[in-house]
Amino acid sequence: MKNIGKTYKEKSHRGIIVVYSYEKERQNEMNTIKNRDEMIFEDKMIGYFEGYLGEKESAPATIEKYVRDIKKFTEYLGSDKKITKQRLLEYKTWLLENYCISSVNSMIAALNQFLIYAEMGRLRLKRVKEQGRGMNRAGRELSGEEFRSLVRTARQRGKDQIAMIMETVCATGIRISELKFFRVENIESGMVTVRNKGKSKGSV
Repeated sequence: MKNIGKTYKEKSHRGIIVVYSYEKERQNEMNTIKNRDEMIFEDKMIGYFEGYLGEKESAPATIEKYVRDIKKFTEYLGSDKKITKQRLLEYKTWLLENYCISSVNSMIAALNQFLIYAEMGRLRLKRVKEQGRGMNRAGRELSGEEFRSLVRTARQRGKDQIAMIMETVCATGIRISELKFFRVENIESGMVTVRNKGKSKGSV
């Protein structure tokens, strides 16, 4: 039988191969903890969570990051695997003590998605606000001369690839993750189409 992927698996019952979704198995287990304010984390939930994200058609990179962030959360839990609102708040405090705000918010997003999967969405954590970000934004922008100086320095140090990356990002406004679309054959054709999460973002 064709391999459908991690989202599904096969079971044999009286000689009949049955393909079923992780979502059904996850639902059976979560029915016992629905509407509770706490639960005991089990390692197998990571696999179920990964399957859940796959069924939502999340990007592979997103799935990989969310799973990695949940594993970090379980490391924080230690031997006591009970998840409560208090422990979630303590984890948020620990994150703020060890990571920058943007990383904290990214890890909170993964944890909130896990809580939704576990039908404990009301325990979700709030993102951390970055104070004064709008006021300081102008001060964080590079002037034209500063940018050219960075490119010159990169070339002088033999970092031609970094210099070209900076020039490409500045000229097109793409994200670093979108550089993968700038292949030789695309550039030679005179047009590069950038796609993000399956949607065409535009051509440059």
